Amino acid sequence: MADNVPNVTVSPASESQRMKCAIAYVLLWVTGLVMLVLEPHDKLVKFNAIQAIIYGLVLTVLSWVPCIGWAILLVGWLYALYGSYEVYSGREFKIPYIGEFVENNLI
Repeated sequence: MADNVPNVTVSPASESQRMKCAIAYVLLWVTGLVMLVLEPHDKLVKFNAIQAIIYGLVLTVLSWVPCIGWAILLVGWLYALYGSYEVYSGREFKIPYIGEFVENNLI
């Protein structure tokens, strides 16, 4: 039975770090910028803040697509809220492509 347990990475981040990382995803690029300014030297907060900023900018551009832009924005924001929950729970959250880009090039 223990073999059916998924492999989940839980970080040893403090409650304060996890809260700041989670807040970065709430309003995407807006709260991401706030967290980046408040915690520029904390690598975990910086990673999540930059990831939220880039994801928010991508969603903003995609929201301009006629007829379905609002749906893309809504689904994207819900995914960001899921990421906020994951980060606050202590799990690693990487948005496909964006997370790898941030980790390899910006941190």
